[in-house]
Amino acid sequence: MLIASEIIRIDMSAAPLVEPQQVRLFAGSDNRAACREEPCQQGDRSSREAALTETRSEGLSNAGPQQMAEANRRLEIVRAYEVGQVLPDGVSARTVRDWMLRYRRAEATQGNGYLGLLPRFHNRGNRTPRFPGDTLALMKRFIEADYETLKQKPRLHVYGSLVRACESSGTPAPSYKTFCQAIHERPQYEVVLSSAW
Repeated sequence: MLIASEIIRIDMSAAPLVEPQQVRLFAGSDNRAACREEPCQQGDRSSREAALTETRSEGLSNAGPQQMAEANRRLEIVRAYEVGQVLPDGVSARTVRDWMLRYRRAEATQGNGYLGLLPRFHNRGNRTPRFPGDTLALMKRFIEADYETLKQKPRLHVYGSLVRACESSGTPAPSYKTFCQAIHERPQYEVVLSSAW
């Protein structure tokens, strides 16, 4: 069961947010005065409590205002679901049960269930490489040997040579857009060094 006092609050007047080790986090609105009057000492806590607090603050420091707002919205929906209220449009009971499971897991592993309700937008998407290593090696070789030289050939000419080399070796050729993106992703100091010699 989720408890209302599990909302994490930040004492904004105690320290600037750019110094996360100084920012004080506490659960519920009752602890606000206690947090201001009695500073928390690292030596007073057991090592497990200190580790849990560090994990909590690390998880919250990575969260932006939009993620915090979404986590608060999810928490309100979960609370409403627990007391039998009607769910808002676009939110299924299965989604709410998943949020409850994430809350419980975060509570067990990180010491605070709220961290389980934070959305993980940055983890979305397929990050696996699309090309085999042979194609990437050929692309790198052509960029370094033909494009990043003193006589810098036009990109389209280098790309045409790359496509022919890929066809002759039997590896898939990247698109021109991917080739140009690989050129832009190269570290600038390597580009300068390779064209200087």
